[in-house]
Amino acid sequence: MTEGLDEHELSELLAAFERLAYDTAAEHNARIVKTIGDEVMFVGAPGDVARLALALAERAATDPVVPDVRIGIAWGSVLARDGDYYGPVVNLASRITDRARMGTVLSAEGLRNTLIDDPELLWRPLGTKRLRGIGEAALFVLRRAR
Repeated sequence: MTEGLDEHELSELLAAFERLAYDTAAEHNARIVKTIGDEVMFVGAPGDVARLALALAERAATDPVVPDVRIGIAWGSVLARDGDYYGPVVNLASRITDRARMGTVLSAEGLRNTLIDDPELLWRPLGTKRLRGIGEAALFVLRRAR
């Protein structure tokens, strides 16, 4: 989408996306670690991260400037260093995002298993997918239970 934008339009799009991401993270007790262009990395408690991901996808879908987003989420141990996070779970979330369709939140099995009893969340199995640099991983589409 950004290929056809001039510098002003691209700047406006990125600013709108960052506002949306930061506002949504703050409302869901999560923290933005960093933004890299049109990507954002956030951390928080498992339930907060799941709800943030859903809210961000929903808000982007109705935003007049920000296009639909693709979100991948995972849960596990990370190394926090100098304000950034490292480890296999970070790579897993990134690779899951690569597999997500626009407007979709995909989750790793570990997060799904942690939140399986949450009545507000609905998990649809997507099957086992091969993720670059990771191997086989069971993925789930996350939605709100209606």
